[in-house]
Amino acid sequence: NKFVYANKAAQKLCKYSLEEIYNLNFWSLVHPEDIEMAKKNGIARQDKQKAIDEYKLRVIDKYGSIRWVKLYGISTYISGRPIAIISLLDITTNIRYEELMAKSNKLLKEISSIFRHDIGNDLAVIKSALRLYDRTGEKEMLNAINERIGQSLSRIDSNRISESFVNKCAKLELMSLDIILKQITSDFPNINFEINGKGKVYADSHI
Repeated sequence: NKFVYANKAAQKLCKYSLEEIYNLNFWSLVHPEDIEMAKKNGIARQDKQKAIDEYKLRVIDKYGSIRWVKLYGISTYISGRPIAIISLLDITTNIRYEELMAKSNKLLKEISSIFRHDIGNDLAVIKSALRLYDRTGEKEMLNAINERIGQSLSRIDSNRISESFVNKCAKLELMSLDIILKQITSDFPNINFEINGKGKVYADSHI
């Protein structure tokens, strides 16, 4: 279960030094919800049993940040001992984009449903007012029609603004400020920093 070799890409992904990586077992990097799956496939691969050679899972880096990876694995022997050769491809950006797009699409559907309902009500009122005007000729009906038309135009503008806001938010990611600060302060080992509390914000990679 121990690492015998890791490259610079592995260091960059998990934020550990090579010395730290060699003192870890693979399971300690895996997200708790994915450990059982990873163990099952890892043991099966070493025992030459049927295993999934390619699958997605989450890893947790040194600072607690969760990264999605696609794992590719094969088994072989070195000096008569079974080993697993695995490659991890960071797909966090893709996964987060898919999640954000799914949320955005759901929200847009909800906005669209409310919009259709409200516009439908406005049109029903306008239709009724037109019928009454045809029968009575009362100018109050025209005032009611004009009022509802104004409301409909206002709803259209609000809907456009809402759609624009949702599309902009789809480009943002939910980030943990305490994790970001820990990563930044790790570059200054000679300075003592104290980070209290936790907070999350929607931001892009420029943060």
